[in-house]
Amino acid sequence: FKDVKPGDWFASAVNTATANGLVTGYEDDTFRPYGYISRQEMAVMIYRTMQFAGYRAADPAAGNASFSDESVIAAWAREATAKLAGLQMVNGVSANRFAPESTGTRAESAVLLSRMLRSIDFSN
Repeated sequence: FKDVKPGDWFASAVNTATANGLVTGYEDDTFRPYGYISRQEMAVMIYRTMQFAGYRAADPAAGNASFSDESVIAAWAREATAKLAGLQMVNGVSANRFAPESTGTRAESAVLLSRMLRSIDFSN
């Protein structure tokens, strides 16, 4: 990425995540390391990480839920969002609204990471 220099403190992590398909960056060849992360971007990275770790739901039919604002969720994020919602790993910001383009908070990130680590038996 043109905005990730070899000496940046996060360069190794970004390169590892990219090499393993967890992140892809943006169409303009940037990673935007100091930018905000949207709720849908967060969901996609967590879902890809679970797949990379070999996670398989016990019930293959489990993991499909929808939100009333599903049409606003980017095409590249729909599967991840639906699967994580169906697994009760992500929730909406209200009764049934996901708000995919809203900025993810540190609290949401921490909860999602914790749920992911438990689901892949990496934490209890």
